[in-house]
Amino acid sequence: MKKELLFITAIGTLSVNTPLAWAEDIESRIEISAEETLVLNNVAGRYRLSDEGNGGLIGNAGTVIIDQASFFKKNYLYDFAGGVLSNTGKATINNTSFLSNKAEQGGAIYNNSIIEGDSLTITNSVLTGNQAYDWSPNPQGGAIYNDRG
Repeated sequence: MKKELLFITAIGTLSVNTPLAWAEDIESRIEISAEETLVLNNVAGRYRLSDEGNGGLIGNAGTVIIDQASFFKKNYLYDFAGGVLSNTGKATINNTSFLSNKAEQGGAIYNNSIIEGDSLTITNSVLTGNQAYDWSPNPQGGAIYNDRG
């Protein structure tokens, strides 16, 4: 049975301010459209293996704010970009750890902010042990791959 972590249908802002953990049996990821904002505080995303879509846990085209000692560990995304986050919108990350994540491009984070005002900002965070797959024909960005922005 497929388990959904979050299913968001409304346009607006969703804030998650309580401990939330992804686990290996979660088969879905969060996708944020251009009109949406997601605020994550005190979350953990770990041990997710995926082979679909950019952003192993979060695909962002809107606004995502990740704060308060969030933690992402051992998320693996095959053949796509951003083991944890693929950003084509505005992403702000503070006090967050990205440990041992893997993807073809950007083991932890893939950034492709091409619209004026879109950005990726990371402060007071740790990115360690992240990798671009060495078997990939085009491995780039162990922790972060910044395509544009």
